[in-house]
Amino acid sequence: SEPSANGFAVLSQLFDAVWTKETAPHQEGDSLGKELFALQSGTAEIRFFSGATMTVEGPAEILFKSAWEAECREGAVRMQVPPAARGFKLHAPSTEIIDLGTELGREVRGGEAKFEVCDGEIAMRHGKEQERVVKEGAAWDLRGDGGASQAPAGSVKVPDPTLLGSEAAAQRLLSFKRWENHRD
Repeated sequence: SEPSANGFAVLSQLFDAVWTKETAPHQEGDSLGKELFALQSGTAEIRFFSGATMTVEGPAEILFKSAWEAECREGAVRMQVPPAARGFKLHAPSTEIIDLGTELGREVRGGEAKFEVCDGEIAMRHGKEQERVVKEGAAWDLRGDGGASQAPAGSVKVPDPTLLGSEAAAQRLLSFKRWENHRD
């Protein structure tokens, strides 16, 4: 029999990850399926088999539903969705975002959400409002009562995926130097 992957995403990078008591600890390279992913602190990068990439900064609680869908219950995420993963859905309290091939940031704190479209455009439905298309550079505050209002660009605090790789590399180098000192 031929081996096959379990789940629909891979945990590709971790930096200073501390897991909540409700979540089993993960390591880089772990396969992720339909589960609750909860970080107490730190940063993680998840690559979905659909092609979408999610960078999560703790404290965060994300429910993975499929290779095409996730729910951000708490925390800050940055999504990079290439054209091949167009249609990826990111839910938050009272909100559904359908990514139309873009990059966006999303922050959920205490049932209140914010998001900003960094590149491209998304389709958003919040509360009982009609679906609307939101273009690059637009930011929104999404209240738990179903209300929504535009926010200033840059007001959403989301992880920077370009820093994750350099921070992780610096941490590995420091660990290697400690090992060398111990060895010597």
